[in-house]
Amino acid sequence: LLFSFCLQSKTKQPLGKLRVEYILEFLRRDGKYSKKHFKLSDNDFEVLEKLFSSRFSFKPLKTRFYCPGRQVISVLVNGNCMEKKHFDLEN
Repeated sequence: LLFSFCLQSKTKQPLGKLRVEYILEFLRRDGKYSKKHFKLSDNDFEVLEKLFSSRFSFKPLKTRFYCPGRQVISVLVNGNCMEKKHFDLEN
């Protein structure tokens, strides 16, 4: 999974101090979801906009099995959910 997003200041002021994270909600075998938090950045930004990008590998591991179906990714800025999207994981 490769994703990116841009944060833009709504005012003419710099973005300032931001903690940017994303949450992946993995579909489990029982149909429920388990969440995993990932930190992208915790900085003081002196710019009006900032592009973030990241990737996550769904490669099978001995310790984790990924169920096919609908998964969820959320972007959090300073602890507030800014965007939530669904995507389908196939075998």
